[in-house]
Amino acid sequence: MSNHNNPKNTLQIIEWQSISSNDIQNIVDDKTKAEKIFDELKKFASEEHNHAFITIIKAGKALKARNYVGLIQTKSGFCLEILPKINDKDSLAKQGESTKTLLVEMLKTLRNFPAKASNFSNLNTSKTPLLEIFIQMFLNELIILIKKGIKSNYQSMQKNRFYLKGKLLFSQHIKHNLTHQERFYTSSDEYSPNIPQNRLIKSTLELFSKISLGAKTQSLLRECYFVFNDIPTSENIDKDFNSCHNDRSLKYYKIVLLWCKVFLRKQNFAPYGGNTVAIALLFDMNYLFESYVAHHLKSHRQDWDISAQDRGKYLLQNDFCALRPDIVATKDNETIILDTKWKKIESQKDIAVSDIYQMWAYVSKYKSEKTILLYPKIGDFQGKTSFVFKPNNPGNVSLEVAFVDLTLKIEAEIKKIFEKFQKTDETKQ
Repeated sequence: MSNHNNPKNTLQIIEWQSISSNDIQNIVDDKTKAEKIFDELKKFASEEHNHAFITIIKAGKALKARNYVGLIQTKSGFCLEILPKINDKDSLAKQGESTKTLLVEMLKTLRNFPAKASNFSNLNTSKTPLLEIFIQMFLNELIILIKKGIKSNYQSMQKNRFYLKGKLLFSQHIKHNLTHQERFYTSSDEYSPNIPQNRLIKSTLELFSKISLGAKTQSLLRECYFVFNDIPTSENIDKDFNSCHNDRSLKYYKIVLLWCKVFLRKQNFAPYGGNTVAIALLFDMNYLFESYVAHHLKSHRQDWDISAQDRGKYLLQNDFCALRPDIVATKDNETIILDTKWKKIESQKDIAVSDIYQMWAYVSKYKSEKTILLYPKIGDFQGKTSFVFKPNNPGNVSLEVAFVDLTLKIEAEIKKIFEKFQKTDETKQ
């Protein structure tokens, strides 16, 4: 298992930041190595669909991140971390320290992402490389599973033995043992840990054994690898995942297998093309921001019924053109529509007309009296924040523009949003 000095193998950048081979050279202290790493990242960017994550600019001399965050680990062991941009005031280095912890907290709120079940208390998220954070989460869950016991099942095994066990397979016996009468080609049921779930775990551990990791993570990995040492890796990952049907006796495998799916399949929240890098775990900031806000609205405003990605309303007849507002908040007979937009808004002209049209479509179907466009507070907004739709608007339906400062405690920011609701009520009265 390889072991490298991780700070020399990780470059941390912010959304929309561009990099060149010189930036990589500042990390690895080797021009030839830096150019090789840059070429690996450039090949990844040139693969089909991957331009959504990182694009080639300046005639191939630079790469630019987009609005996807996470990590790209090259086959040579170098890791590019892309973190959210949450303000314009702090330096990139300072933003990196604060936003990595925020990113992990955001990931906890995603549905079907195993991080939400993980314990973060023993992880120094601001200092630990992002890939190692994910790997440590997986390994900690795996250690819990190991303590509960590795599952075994009866498997039909065909072997050419020196003794008779189980059922003699005549055709194979004659084929293999015509000149070896001391052997028996038999089939028998044996209690073995060689089951799909364990093979997938072994394949994930095998993947990690080829990645540059720190001493603490390597120690955890060796501890787990030893337990699964005699179990083979999966020969068909998709087939083994499909075999992991709902089995109550294997319920405690669920979180670990979710992690296996994240690492072994490219079917995470941002599937990527090609096979030019070792691992890429990338997340759309639009989706992350929506999930984070909705989660904390539900947690801190339990007097309201909060629905994320609400379904059931259509703009046209015959259930055509479905509406999917990010968040619908209801209380008694009151409905508030919130739509989160991960955009930097510095002035009123930055608010897209298409976003306002979208809010009007929600109003027309949900009969809401209040709508809110919710943006991250990245810069200093200069402009109006309260509007009224017109014409044909007898209820004076309002459109509010609100901002969430992600450098502050989310609880205080949620309170500010609901204060905006109340202010609208008071104006209306």
